Amino acid sequence: MHIEKIHIAQNGFVLEDSLGRMHIAKTLHEAADLADEFPRPAVSTWICYAEGFDASALNRVKQLFSGGRKIDAIKLLRDCLTPRLSLREAKDLVERLCG
Repeated sequence: MHIEKIHIAQNGFVLEDSLGRMHIAKTLHEAADLADEFPRPAVSTWICYAEGFDASALNRVKQLFSGGRKIDAIKLLRDCLTPRLSLREAKDLVERLCG
C-alpha cells in the first residue's frame, strides 16, 4: 500500500493511502509497518513512549526539524521511545513524518 499522508492523533497515527482509505496505527513502528517502510521483524516489537515522554514529544520533533535542527529531532525521537530506535530507523521516520 502506498501511504500519501500521516497525521499524528492523540493516541497514535492516522495514515491515508493513495485511494483515500484511512488506517490507524498506535505506534510509530506500526505506522512504518503499514507504510512498508521497514521490514517486519521476526519477533513482534512494541514501541511506546519512554518514561517522561508523551505525544507532545513528536510535536517537538517536528518543530526541531522545521527549524533546521534535523539531528536534534532525530536524537529526541530516539530518546522518547522505548525500545530505542536505531539511528537509521529514527532518521527515516523523522524524514517521513516531517519531510
